[in-house]
Amino acid sequence: MEYEDMFPFSGELEIFRAPNAYSPKTLSEILKLAADNNLEVIPLIQTFGHLQFALKHEKFAHLREVSKNDDTICPSEPSSIQLIQEMLRQIQSTHPKSKTIHIGFDEAWSIGKDDRCQNRLKTDFGYSLERLKLSHLSTVARFAKDVLGYKTVMAYDDLLRKIPTNLLTEYQIGQYITPVIWNYDLDVSNSNKFPNGMFERYTKVFPNLIFGSVFKGAENGNETFVNIDRYFTNFKSFFNLYEIKNDKLEGRISGIVLTGWQRFWHGTDLCEILPEGIPSLVTEAIYMNNPGLRTDRNGVAEKVFEILKCKTKILKPTEFYNSLYIPRTEGIYAYCNFPGVDVYALVKF
Repeated sequence: MEYEDMFPFSGELEIFRAPNAYSPKTLSEILKLAADNNLEVIPLIQTFGHLQFALKHEKFAHLREVSKNDDTICPSEPSSIQLIQEMLRQIQSTHPKSKTIHIGFDEAWSIGKDDRCQNRLKTDFGYSLERLKLSHLSTVARFAKDVLGYKTVMAYDDLLRKIPTNLLTEYQIGQYITPVIWNYDLDVSNSNKFPNGMFERYTKVFPNLIFGSVFKGAENGNETFVNIDRYFTNFKSFFNLYEIKNDKLEGRISGIVLTGWQRFWHGTDLCEILPEGIPSLVTEAIYMNNPGLRTDRNGVAEKVFEILKCKTKILKPTEFYNSLYIPRTEGIYAYCNFPGVDVYALVKF
């Protein structure tokens, strides 16, 4: 669960809170509801890129890697590490039962640009951006694991994909993080979706890997509808990828993340809101948990109808202002029963 400015930060970090941020009481209720349903909430806090919710504030603008961009934090500024550690502490204090944390680490667009990083690149890292990235990752991951005591530290893998095995080993990255191999394209099993030799390198370093698929929020920043087939195609392709790379991945994939983004980045409006994504999420969950249905698309759909208690399985064209309107395929789920279905129906039609 990635909070950004919805987390009830306190103290010096209180300015990060949005006006409608969760209160501590509401957050406690969310965690209790999850626990009551045998779910562990894994908090996600960004620690490199996607830090607009913090760096947009003038008080923390000096921590930006590039002064005009508020997305990436400068890893060579000691105050950056202090800020990240305080965010992690506050996250842990509100999630005392969580054994796993996700530290983000994806899409840091500006790395090694300012004088602080330029100096470290020269004096400490032999002008290696890879070493700069790994130094920051290991610092954050060690704190989460050794100081805060998290059993598992997850991190997105896109900044690691081309880094040689010897550097990953030198910084002990395999001891501290579990990479989330994410890609939201239609077919991730295509040979050009990941760098050559990436899986071979990863299996020499990491005992466990996690796939990162998606069920909503990855089409475009202003999309309203959730195209179930589009996301389901991405999801299924991870299973194809596993079969293709089975000689490298067998026994190493410990799970798959079904990601549902609420917005493309901090400064954009909401897209594909959660009620729109429920049928998509259920579709992927059924496919994942029922191996016998993986060759039966109709069987998956039937199971979705059953779980969501749908009243009909057929959508009929309707007349609208003297024109015949053929509803979207996903419109069928407006006749089902799940939290938010009334909102779903409004958007679908």
